[in-house]
Amino acid sequence: MKCLTVFLNILFITVLLAGCNDAAPIAITIPLDTSVVNSTQDPALTPVVLEGFPMPLTDGNRLFYYHEGDLTCWTVDRTIQKGLQLYRTDDRGKQWNSVPLPTLDEWEVQVSPDHIQASFHQEGNSWILLQSEPDSNGMVRKTLYRSNQSGEEWFRVADLTEMIGGGGLSMSIQMDGKGFINSSLKMAEVVPFYRTEDMGVNWRSVNLPLKKGFDLGVSYLPYIGSDGRGTVRTDYNIDGGIVTEYLETTDNGASWHRFETTSILGLEGDPDALKVIKKFLDAWQNHDSKVLATLWEGDQFINVYNWMWETDRKIYYYSVDPPSSAPDSSSLIIGARYHVTAVEGEDRTGVMAIGVRKQAGTNVWKVNFLD
Repeated sequence: MKCLTVFLNILFITVLLAGCNDAAPIAITIPLDTSVVNSTQDPALTPVVLEGFPMPLTDGNRLFYYHEGDLTCWTVDRTIQKGLQLYRTDDRGKQWNSVPLPTLDEWEVQVSPDHIQASFHQEGNSWILLQSEPDSNGMVRKTLYRSNQSGEEWFRVADLTEMIGGGGLSMSIQMDGKGFINSSLKMAEVVPFYRTEDMGVNWRSVNLPLKKGFDLGVSYLPYIGSDGRGTVRTDYNIDGGIVTEYLETTDNGASWHRFETTSILGLEGDPDALKVIKKFLDAWQNHDSKVLATLWEGDQFINVYNWMWETDRKIYYYSVDPPSSAPDSSSLIIGARYHVTAVEGEDRTGVMAIGVRKQAGTNVWKVNFLD
């Protein structure tokens, strides 16, 4: 799955530090504009080139741009005669096909470039979310549009104004119709994080196991793999400082929980090998060099990694990648995703690859690989 995730980390921090009605698709019949804009039709005009894509020559203003791969690109333009037009190329800008968005309200046509979110897919449905400026009461109007399977027609899916509080910071919808929106809603002990299971028609607030006593909170869009396992990052404003936490899902985002190393024991693989990996991660997290020494293969201890304990104040694991396939049953490698609070410099996240190997002639497993 590849889809657009438009957000700025700076905006998240700004939000933190600054102080469902059901909807059915609305059928709208409009003439389909199947015209093709050829960027080389007038040799006197030179198209703007963005990231290797010659842009379509139009009479309007370009509001939004996104490309996927080397051939496919989309733009949203505000044209004089036709309002909002969506342009798409699948041959790296040689030809652009255009189709209008069936907007109903003037504010949609006048939408600001930074109030457009989208999840585009080369194959299957794509989505565009338009948002207004906040009114005098702080309400942000929101309209979601979806394409058909070919991407040649677009229709209005739902008005999300009441379903999504605040303004939508970013949106991601998978090709199976499941997706997420996070927003700028500012409320004590509330993290605005929404999920859809029906192609964006309805959205519900996700019940996350949140920390207690925070002033404001914001979530990022989650990362979810093809196996349904994934993580979401949440930032809390607590007593004027930012506290980061990661939560895990194993069911494609339907539910979320805090990761515990005991879940490693439920992965596929030799039970004894998984126990050694769990024990190693617990010891690493606690900076327990004595236990680590008993788990390492051979006489050489991992002194080469001691520098990490001198620079890292705290490390915790928030998810693991499933074991990699091995040519035999005598070795196993998993990836442990971690977040580090550093003594100096910025906090960081990463993946620690841990490999274990069964010792010859025994049932004992030892750590033999760390990266």
